[in-house]
Amino acid sequence: MYSPNLLLLGLLGMGAGEFDRPVGIAVSNAGFIYVVDGLENEVKIYNADLSFKFFFGSKGTGNGQFQLPTSIVINELTSGVLIPDFTALVDFARVQVVGVMQY
Repeated sequence: MYSPNLLLLGLLGMGAGEFDRPVGIAVSNAGFIYVVDGLENEVKIYNADLSFKFFFGSKGTGNGQFQLPTSIVINELTSGVLIPDFTALVDFARVQVVGVMQY
């Protein structure tokens, strides 16, 4: 997986700093890099220097949980992080707005 400026961000795999199925990437105005890992149902956040900061998300249908997230959008005007996913069990799509972006 490469950052938007084509620097190596992580490798495919299931360990720390690795991606099972990266499906979306976004960069905030502050330089933080957000990567959606579709099969891990997580959003991984990196500092501008590409060091790992933290992740959030897990599999599920509750707030902050995902069912195969598909992409990511950062809305700098509202400081929101929008993450669409879908649930095959109920056959519909949803978009979650995750917290206020302070990182």
